[in-house]
Amino acid sequence: LGGRMSEIVVTAAYPFVPADIEIYHLASTYIPADVQTRFLRALGHDVEFVSGTDVHGVQARRYLDTRDADAEAALRACHRGYADRFDSVGVDLDTYEMLFGGAFEEAVHRAYRACDDRGLISADETPVYRCTACGYYLPNRFRRRPDAESFDAATPAADQLVCGFCDEQQVVRESSRHSFLDLPGSDAYEPVLRQQLRSDVSARLRSEADAVERWDITRDDYFGVPHPDREGLSFYLWFGSLAGLPTLLDDDTVDRLRSPREVTFQHFMGKNLTYYHGVVLPVIADAGLGFRNTTFQLSPRGFMSDSDGGLSLSGVPPAHAEYLRYDVMTRLTDTMNDFVLRPSEFTRVTNNVVCDKLGGFFSRACTILA
Repeated sequence: LGGRMSEIVVTAAYPFVPADIEIYHLASTYIPADVQTRFLRALGHDVEFVSGTDVHGVQARRYLDTRDADAEAALRACHRGYADRFDSVGVDLDTYEMLFGGAFEEAVHRAYRACDDRGLISADETPVYRCTACGYYLPNRFRRRPDAESFDAATPAADQLVCGFCDEQQVVRESSRHSFLDLPGSDAYEPVLRQQLRSDVSARLRSEADAVERWDITRDDYFGVPHPDREGLSFYLWFGSLAGLPTLLDDDTVDRLRSPREVTFQHFMGKNLTYYHGVVLPVIADAGLGFRNTTFQLSPRGFMSDSDGGLSLSGVPPAHAEYLRYDVMTRLTDTMNDFVLRPSEFTRVTNNVVCDKLGGFFSRACTILA
């Protein structure tokens, strides 16, 4: 940041309905983002800290199909649960909204139209897979060979595939005309590769950018923002969540992003999301959102595990939330290496801090009394 006061937007990865937010997600993404926001503000920077609940996708639709409540009520219940989790560990977001509703859909449509005006949207026939037993269209990760333990989208013949939802071998291959975003037709992500302060992030993004290709941004019979021109098609959740980013930001921030003034984004996420934030978002921000002088800094981290199996948010009383934050930040490093958070280490670190503080207090007290 060069020692000068800057305008910064800090984003934390969006939770996806109906996934749970556990201590692992908080430790690797949300607590570091909150600490960074507080630190930058202490230095005098103008910081906006935002995130949102992504309510679209195949998993969200399946979740809603099992609920008696109406869709919006069920989604809002998930959203409130995520917000409560953030509050429980002191993650203080300026804006935390559901990516849902009329204003969000309008923002996604505007971004799509703007990308189209820049010549980055094309239409093409693409194969799609549907299970005739349960009726769901099957993304890559929800179809597999009958003899395979993991899902394999490379299987060419539909009659060789098993549905990842109902486990029935009743998959058919169809053809549908989809909308594609021409990522290779833009060079907006190239500066992002050079902007990274971390060499491991820059190298990862370079590898991902070298393999970039046209991106299918639509899905059939999908729970998402409806396509403005094609009935039965909706936008893939990742296109929607990135294109709808302005709905999470203050109006003044959006105006600054569309002006020549420099604004920096700092994205906190798991290491599996670098492609979307470091390659795809810059293209959408440039062509679809009109952001003009934006720097993107990525802060991805590895996956955290609990080898002892004894850590959960229910086991961390609210009064101990600051100890958890301290423990996480003392052991977390700016790498994409996976790491382990053990209850025994959490207890040891917490007790050491308490003993040090109490020891220092009593030592000073004895000095004064003497």
